[in-house]
Amino acid sequence: MADPILPGSAPAEPPSAEHAPRGPRRRRPRYSISVVLALALALLVIVTVATVVTPLLYLGRNTTVALLRDKGELMLSAMELRVREQMEPAANQLAFIAEVFERNEGAAYDPKRVADILTGALAATPQIASLTFVDSTDISTTALRNDGNVMITAANLGGEVAPNSIENPKRGRWSVRRNPSGELYILRERTVSGRDGHFMGTLYGHISIRQLSNSLGAMPGADGSSFILYDHDYVLAHPRLTGPAPELGEGRVLPRIDEVDDPVLAAIWSKPATLPLLGHGKGLVHAIQYGGDRWLFIYRKVTDYGDAPWLVGTYVRAADALADLRQLMYAGIGAIIALVVATIAAVLLGRWLAHPITQLAAVARYARGLRFSDAPDLPHSPFREIDEQVRAFDEMLAALRWFESYVPRKLVRRLARRGDHGPLPSVERDVTVMFTDIVGFTPLSERMSPVETAQLLNRHFELITTCIEAEDGTVDKFIGDAVMAFWGAPSRQRDHATRAVRAAAAIVLAIEAENVKRRAAGEKPIRVRIGIHTGPTVVGNIGAEGRINYTIVGDTVNAAQRIEQLGRQFLSDQDCVVLFSDATEQRVDRSIARTAVGTFTLRGRAEAVPVFRLVLPAARTEPVRRAAVGSGR
Repeated sequence: MADPILPGSAPAEPPSAEHAPRGPRRRRPRYSISVVLALALALLVIVTVATVVTPLLYLGRNTTVALLRDKGELMLSAMELRVREQMEPAANQLAFIAEVFERNEGAAYDPKRVADILTGALAATPQIASLTFVDSTDISTTALRNDGNVMITAANLGGEVAPNSIENPKRGRWSVRRNPSGELYILRERTVSGRDGHFMGTLYGHISIRQLSNSLGAMPGADGSSFILYDHDYVLAHPRLTGPAPELGEGRVLPRIDEVDDPVLAAIWSKPATLPLLGHGKGLVHAIQYGGDRWLFIYRKVTDYGDAPWLVGTYVRAADALADLRQLMYAGIGAIIALVVATIAAVLLGRWLAHPITQLAAVARYARGLRFSDAPDLPHSPFREIDEQVRAFDEMLAALRWFESYVPRKLVRRLARRGDHGPLPSVERDVTVMFTDIVGFTPLSERMSPVETAQLLNRHFELITTCIEAEDGTVDKFIGDAVMAFWGAPSRQRDHATRAVRAAAAIVLAIEAENVKRRAAGEKPIRVRIGIHTGPTVVGNIGAEGRINYTIVGDTVNAAQRIEQLGRQFLSDQDCVVLFSDATEQRVDRSIARTAVGTFTLRGRAEAVPVFRLVLPAARTEPVRRAAVGSGR
């Protein structure tokens, strides 16, 4: 005969039609609570910052820019006012003197009266360095400041001046001149005409550029960086132009921007970059890069004092001028960093809040798989509601750990796979039933204490249950020292008879191996009878309300127990004997070795039942027997 099939070697059985899937169920989308909490908190932080900080930064930026622009405009207005305070008195005084001469033509030709008028006008206008009147006869009278006093000089120019060539004589003209000592000054010219329009003479007012430069340098906040440019490229006034001007050649009077000891001003037109934030109002702004720093030039055009425009302005380091704006930028960067930190904190907080719930779900998966003993204890949570849930779940797990000791775990799993949580109806089903029993257990237990007896039975039932469950059998109950199990329910198994006999073969090997240890320890071996029968039974929930068992009932169960009891006749020097009926033998795989032992009339049955015995080849049992002989059996 061929060797028996090893336990657990049967191919997996396909699901029966009764328990086949009922079609795909539409699953709703599920989301991770830790992700949802983290995103919700992060979104809350972002929305809060965006709705509170962003408007504040925007308003702060606009306010700061407006303040910077207004500050620049105020400084330019102050500089322009200072320039006009220096220039306008000369024009006004010349207009006043011309009006006096025009009303009194005789005074224009009286040297003493001319000197008195010029002296009075000069005393009233400290901005003017000197006043000169050249009449139509080329007689020149000059009132000149000298160490706080006014000095009068007169001369006959002898036709050196051609006053009739002045354009717009009534309006006057501005020009820049140099005196013989190298002093630069601004000249205001105005003609004097009689009532009938005839030419009477020319008035000249001299404004010292040194005085204008000192006036710019004395302005608050100027810090030596104020300037007046003439026609963009020439320096008209500057704090460093307070002495005699050097000879420049080429007939030039004013130095170029690169001829003044101011390298920053010399670079004013080198690749200027406009600043639209400040480029509003009457002022102009641009920035340059020089000496590793960024410089801001702010200036304003003044077109009232000559043919070429004047640029009145100043320059500052961009870092100093934009300090407030930079502080606002730092505040914005700080807000962004705070937003990032708050978002990270919100994500971590969300994960921390969700962690106990995630752990609860993980432990719940152990419970769903009926692995109550493997489920770890849940840590307590600082949140009252979650902690109460954790305590309740721990108490439930403790109860379920006791529960799994009394309910077959695989049976519950099979029933759970049905997907139907309603009452399980009782049905008739062909199953294979197994009974096992310890021979002579009563006298054996009389020589042991209750604790030893319980330890023996627990170890014995553990061996048998392991073999049964390895073949997908269901342990129905423990009856004293006996075990009842069945195959073919609740899941249908076409080879349930073969599975039962394979499980019996595994039990024989396990018992013989255990007995080797018992004999080696000087203990009496355990001898076991096993009976198997196949037939129809009623399968389902049997019992009263509140106390039911999923079990089988019927004549097949009784017949299996009777066959197990027949083992007394065949158990001689062996540790185990396995008997099964012809109904089982007809369904058992042909590779399993068996032998007929006779036909017997079972108690409670009228017809005789052919009985077979499981035969384990010597190749399977000899190692166990040799170990038993070696131990002194």
